[in-house]
Amino acid sequence: MAPALAILGNHYDFGQPQANRHPTIENDPAVIEQLVRWKRRAGFDTEFLMVNHSYFEGQGGDDPKAYCFKNFYGYREDWLSRYLPVAHRHGMRVIIYFNCHWLKAAAFPPDCYVVDADGRPKVLYGDGGEICCRGPYRQWSEKMAEDLGRYPIAGVFLDGPVKDSCWCPHCRKVFQDRHGRPLPEKPADLPLSFQADYEAFLTEMPAGYVEAFARGLRKHNPHAVLCCNGGDSRQMKATLPWTQLLGEEGGFVGYAPACVCRGTPAVRARFNSPWPGRRRGLRCREMSRVLSSRESRNMKW
Repeated sequence: MAPALAILGNHYDFGQPQANRHPTIENDPAVIEQLVRWKRRAGFDTEFLMVNHSYFEGQGGDDPKAYCFKNFYGYREDWLSRYLPVAHRHGMRVIIYFNCHWLKAAAFPPDCYVVDADGRPKVLYGDGGEICCRGPYRQWSEKMAEDLGRYPIAGVFLDGPVKDSCWCPHCRKVFQDRHGRPLPEKPADLPLSFQADYEAFLTEMPAGYVEAFARGLRKHNPHAVLCCNGGDSRQMKATLPWTQLLGEEGGFVGYAPACVCRGTPAVRARFNSPWPGRRRGLRCREMSRVLSSRESRNMKW
């Protein structure tokens, strides 16, 4: 049985005159058809598909009202309902890329972001905020996952959630309620006997998020797969009940036409439970495909 193949973040205006600009969606039905055919001819039967490109616009991070699928919070257009039938007609399974760590700083109230012990927000990639996946954003994401699950997608790839030290009001309250003491300003000064409890507190931050997201996603799509972008070994083990792949990003194809970019492995992953409809006992597989510049140039649409 051949392994599934995946390419990450691949809807990049291939074949268009201005294809070196940032990624965006394609609305021309004929071009969508050509693009999906190109992916299948390249050997891919599964893709990680981006449905929000707003982090290229203005301040860094995603705009939560810029998604291209119907949801309770607000969206730009329902592009996903137009793309999926074409993908499915050609035998392409679609896993949605969902960024759950980097959002525009003004997208949510300040208490939704990771802050240090002095209350300073953490900035990612030089611009944009790191979202706290323990606070209200967790409940927001569960509702977004439920709306995503209404579509016939194969699953979701979470870019995150991030396991990080955070002193937002929600993290402080959870720690106080759980351990009967304030969240320490300097965790390194905790006694050794308490280090394991603090580590478990940190691990619950992403693990609880994944559990909530899975619950929402599978409310209407019970066989949807879920995987995350890495995390340490404790995080990976803690999320096993809700994920089907263990892995992390292995690289990006690039934000340019296929004829001028050199491919890199998209995902290196290990199945921890079977893809829906397949037998159990799948061994470790690399979900990767490397295209050289020559291969890309010779690819026929």
